[in-house]
Amino acid sequence: MIPTLILLGVAVGRWWVVAIAAIAWPIVLIGTKVDTGFPFAVESAVLAAINTVAGVAVPKCAMAIVHKFRAHSRET
Repeated sequence: MIPTLILLGVAVGRWWVVAIAAIAWPIVLIGTKVDTGFPFAVESAVLAAINTVAGVAVPKCAMAIVHKFRAHSRET
């Protein structure tokens, strides 16, 4: 379950996907009868957001590194 959200974040690479994951993931888990209840929904939403942020951070950091090296190579 965790790799699904990390891969979603890496694949999309945009911050708005965090909000979608935080809303959609508890719906998917409750809809498939993994568990029910408000505390479960909140916990799964928070974990979904954390995992998706980790996934989105990967391409964002990679692009920042690439831009830094490209800017440095243009100066010399």
